Amino acid sequence: MKHYLRGQLAKAARLNKETLRYYENNGLIPPAQRDSNGYRYYPAETLVLLEFISVAKAAGFTLKEPFIYCNKLINSLEPFLLAIFKKIFVVPSSRCNPVISSHHHAYYFPFPY
Repeated sequence: MKHYLRGQLAKAARLNKETLRYYENNGLIPPAQRDSNGYRYYPAETLVLLEFISVAKAAGFTLKEPFIYCNKLINSLEPFLLAIFKKIFVVPSSRCNPVISSHHHAYYFPFPY
């Protein structure tokens, strides 16, 4: 598994080490792990998270806003998927158009095709 030392991560993310420290201290990225030699290292996923933060900042979001929206999305994802499932698969057949699969089962979709 690839990991980065603090300086390597800062360079890859085009940030300085102090910015990484700030993000870590404010909970925007997970804390660095310590290697047996005492060096701090970050998993590769942290770089993806830093890119997400950079894009969000460039779009005009504050540092914490994207995480608020992500938490809301994660918390509401299950009910949302259940609602989608119900709308697609549990609708009166009179409102739907049958679609016949290769297995000769009828699937109903609530939109014209």
